[in-house]
Amino acid sequence: MINISSTYGQWDEALVVFSPEVQLWWLRFLKKGFKHCFAVLSNEDNLVVIDPLRNRTEICVMSAFPLDRMQILLEANGYITVRTRINHNMNNAVSLGIFSCVEMVKRLLGIHKASILTPYRLYKFLNKDKNMKIVLDNYKKSYYI
Repeated sequence: MINISSTYGQWDEALVVFSPEVQLWWLRFLKKGFKHCFAVLSNEDNLVVIDPLRNRTEICVMSAFPLDRMQILLEANGYITVRTRINHNMNNAVSLGIFSCVEMVKRLLGIHKASILTPYRLYKFLNKDKNMKIVLDNYKKSYYI
């Protein structure tokens, strides 16, 4: 017999990553630096990178890799990141929306705001919302990757 246990609730923190470049021509109208987004979920032991692409979703599990180091590595490669907490409140209904990278990240974080449609609006929401924890890394330039 196979025992399958739920992983819901064990992911505490997330890193939302905003990409400056994409291959799709119709995304050129989006704000510079905010063409695509994906999420890195974290618990005490693992990171899970979830990247919703146009034709598939890539999932990568990384054992024993700290979220701080991942954030430094991504920012050193030109990505914009926001560190936040995951909302595990199950009382909110999921809003209907076009399935996109933004919608996937919103669902992973437990954000149910229909007006967030672009990566830049998600970035603004994460940096403005009182309930989201933002960690600013002023020390990132002193680390070697």
